[in-house]
Amino acid sequence: IVDDKMIYTPCGDQTTMVALDKKDGSILWQSESIGDQSAYVSPVLMEFNGTKLIVTVTGNHVIGVNSEDGDILWKLDYSSISNPGTGVDINPVTPLIRGKEIFITSGYDHVGLMLELADDCRSVSVKWTSKDMDVHHGGVVEVDGYIYGSNFNSVFGGNWLCLDWDTGQLMFEDDHYNKGQVIALGDKLICYEERKGRILLVKANPKVFEVISEFKVEQG
Repeated sequence: IVDDKMIYTPCGDQTTMVALDKKDGSILWQSESIGDQSAYVSPVLMEFNGTKLIVTVTGNHVIGVNSEDGDILWKLDYSSISNPGTGVDINPVTPLIRGKEIFITSGYDHVGLMLELADDCRSVSVKWTSKDMDVHHGGVVEVDGYIYGSNFNSVFGGNWLCLDWDTGQLMFEDDHYNKGQVIALGDKLICYEERKGRILLVKANPKVFEVISEFKVEQG
């Protein structure tokens, strides 16, 4: 939801993104089609230099759309930079925003991608790529200039990682149980490993995966 609009990304041959009036469902705008398919990702709002951009990932592209009128201000062919051959159209991880920079990640051996938005909001450039951070499910968070998440070794397994936001340098990789979901809470991480349902409270420490306490979800 952005202002009075509910925004979603159906893609296809008629449009890419659509904004509906959040009160009555009427169409407020439809963007042009870029001839792509939708992904499993939720879009995110990025506000920079007075422009409200909707940033999202489609089957093959990363796009920035003006929330006011649906104009696609820029698009980047993600598949031309990283096309692992499987899971191409899934791309389930919401882009991570800090300032004028955008971090993109997806599983299936995609590279992680740090983009920098131009001051006029009409283009992006690639700042760095990372073969280490290819998050399958569960998202990524930024704490004090470091990115935390988990990577994809297979559909059923992966490790916890930390990257330097500015350089993409791998700070640590830890195989504590299995990959999973992560959220940030102050200087702590709450990690939920997806195989056995263990909840981990972790210090956001770029040097080591520092588990403070944990428990296992016994029901559900």
